[in-house]
Amino acid sequence: MVLEAQDALRTLQAEAARLRAEVASLEDKLRSAQALADHDPFLPVLNRRAFLREMSREIAYMRRYQEHAGLIYFDIDDFKQINDTHGHQAGDMVLEYLAHLILENVRETDIVGRIGGDEFAIMLVRADEATTKSKANTLAHIVSHEPLVIAGEEMRLSISTGAVALMGDDEPDAALSRADAAMYAAKRARK
Repeated sequence: MVLEAQDALRTLQAEAARLRAEVASLEDKLRSAQALADHDPFLPVLNRRAFLREMSREIAYMRRYQEHAGLIYFDIDDFKQINDTHGHQAGDMVLEYLAHLILENVRETDIVGRIGGDEFAIMLVRADEATTKSKANTLAHIVSHEPLVIAGEEMRLSISTGAVALMGDDEPDAALSRADAAMYAAKRARK
């Protein structure tokens, strides 16, 4: 009787260990799936959905603690011409280069996302409007002064930016629209 109970206990312990390992494996797979769902499929930045979710969280934090934040919206100037002249593979390389360049020049706490096509957004956490506009200008300067080299050929890039302060009552989509409008106003003013 004692031996049967010990065998049954060992069987249960083995089954519990197997189930714990299976749960750990499923949790790893879930984390991987969540990361894939939140990130752009080609670039090391958030996709639009995840960016808006994180932006919403930060706006709620701003509202609660009376913090500041800024939003930069930008696109690559003449991106269609890059694709048409150099091909879509070169266009993909430009997007990847730009994403890495931006990530290297913002803080870890800032939120970077690809909003669509060649459009990106950066939420600068705990930054006022002046800091946000200054950062937008700095990023545009960096992009224009650090050319991408493809097959030994230098490709000069430029971005158009729109920078706005976020308010505690902002909705993410409305804030993106304001920053997008600021970007197009700046683009028109340059031309």
